[in-house]
Amino acid sequence: MKISTKASAGRCFASQADYVLSCRTDVRIEGVAHIGANGNAIETRVFGTDALSSSKYRGVMTTGIRDRL
Repeated sequence: MKISTKASAGRCFASQADYVLSCRTDVRIEGVAHIGANGNAIETRVFGTDALSSSKYRGVMTTGIRDRL
């Protein structure tokens, strides 16, 4: 089972003069759910591009969820 969704997240940056700059970042979240005997283990991959600094990042987050089938 593959889960695909889109989300928008905001990031804030502060300079040395305590001025705060904010930007909107579009993040695409792709999740792959592996169903096991004790529950669901969901591996989530996050892809996105920072609009303010134009820096690309990629992260992998793994979360185990116990659910009764």
